[in-house]
Amino acid sequence: MKFAYPAGNSIDDLTPQQITLKIARHCPCTACGNCKGLHPSLGVHVVLDNNSTEEKSILNDLGQYGSDDEDETLPYLDICACGHGVSEHGANEIVIGSEEYRRRERYAIRIDENLQDVDKLLDFAYSDPDIESLRRRMTDAPLSIITPSHLAASPGKCL
Repeated sequence: MKFAYPAGNSIDDLTPQQITLKIARHCPCTACGNCKGLHPSLGVHVVLDNNSTEEKSILNDLGQYGSDDEDETLPYLDICACGHGVSEHGANEIVIGSEEYRRRERYAIRIDENLQDVDKLLDFAYSDPDIESLRRRMTDAPLSIITPSHLAASPGKCL
């Protein structure tokens, strides 16, 4: 099986599906607890979707000569090796709220930029101290997100 992963890093150039995938890649699975982020199963090949970005590389000019894949449109990776989807990997805006979703969106983009810098965007097992730090901050929600606003505003209540 072959799936795509978006190459773009500009929020304005990415579709909601692409942003959701980027968030899910860097968030642990809430359903099984064993998974550190959405990643492909063994035997699944993930390729970069360069159509998701306005940036063009020198190699894109070679497209005029054709390719083995002949411009096939691949679906995006949306099921993890653990068997769960993007919603279980922290990318469900309805569950986490718009503010938290936007915060995670920004972290996911930063992490992907770091991965691109070391040419590891498609290496789902790769990590380094900077990426681990960003992933921890991405999934550690601020207190204002965790605490319901009506409880936080009640002066006599202890949390």
